[in-house]
Amino acid sequence: MKSREPRVESLEPASASEALLPSTLGARPSTDLDASYALCSRPDGTKGFTLLEVMIAMFVFFIVVFAVLGMVVQSLGAARALQRPQADFSILASALTLSNVLEEGVESGDFADLGAEFQDYYWERQIIEVGSNGLFQVDFAIFMKNARGKDVREDMSILMYKPGGRRRR
Repeated sequence: MKSREPRVESLEPASASEALLPSTLGARPSTDLDASYALCSRPDGTKGFTLLEVMIAMFVFFIVVFAVLGMVVQSLGAARALQRPQADFSILASALTLSNVLEEGVESGDFADLGAEFQDYYWERQIIEVGSNGLFQVDFAIFMKNARGKDVREDMSILMYKPGGRRRR
């Protein structure tokens, strides 16, 4: 095994950080940790943070925390909105297509037969003949309550052709 030779200290500082340290002969050898610690201490010998530094750090911390909490709340609201079932116009359009009954007028109803999730939904349908050749415009409106309890209306229009439809005079 190799024997360790004792370290001989020179009287000259080895680095700029050691030059800032008070001269102590016979004390333990200084390390970089001691040098950085000495640079952080105040000239009057006190150690620690001032009240202003602590307040600024807390201010920055709470700004970051509240920004993150705001994003979490927004994400939870979006996730809740995605979990809420949506009544679709395709349900109404397919029912009208399957029945093949196109008569001018206004009809309305609800989605109660689809389950309890759709109890706040109801619809209205208006059929208008727009051409003398059996072309009809069907305007659908679905009414629902949003998460805040306000009524929301969604509209959609489609054109349907029924050959041999009643002709205008």
